[in-house]
Amino acid sequence: MSLLKDEKRKTGDCGEFLVLYDLTKKGFELFAPMNNGSLIDIVAIKNDTSFKIQVKASNKILNDKLVFDIRRSNNVYSENSFDVLALVDTVNNKVAYLKWEEMYSRSTIKMRTSDYNRNFHSPHTTVHYFDDHLEFPYRVNEPDILVAH
Repeated sequence: MSLLKDEKRKTGDCGEFLVLYDLTKKGFELFAPMNNGSLIDIVAIKNDTSFKIQVKASNKILNDKLVFDIRRSNNVYSENSFDVLALVDTVNNKVAYLKWEEMYSRSTIKMRTSDYNRNFHSPHTTVHYFDDHLEFPYRVNEPDILVAH
């Protein structure tokens, strides 16, 4: 395996571990496929609701933006490939979550790493700030708690 592929795999592995850790803290039960060929990296379950999650990690920061390549080399992700795209900033050990249905038509995602120039961009341009997406994008209701009287 070339050094570049090995480094990319290590970044991806670190990203998946960070997502597993973050979702565990958020109260999800987690499952991961045993093979690397799966379109889904993690299945997260909370309160009987399951989510298919794809993880993309990046350590590339260009002009105050994290750059994520969300293509797959031997498969094309479709609109229903998974539910959530987890983007991992391996430089700062943070995870951002996006609804896949809003992102599936893109090949790369660039996210600002700070509030620098937050009000400077054109109102016609969608700018994503990493820290605005740290919460899981779907609301998972807590189960009703029965109290004995």
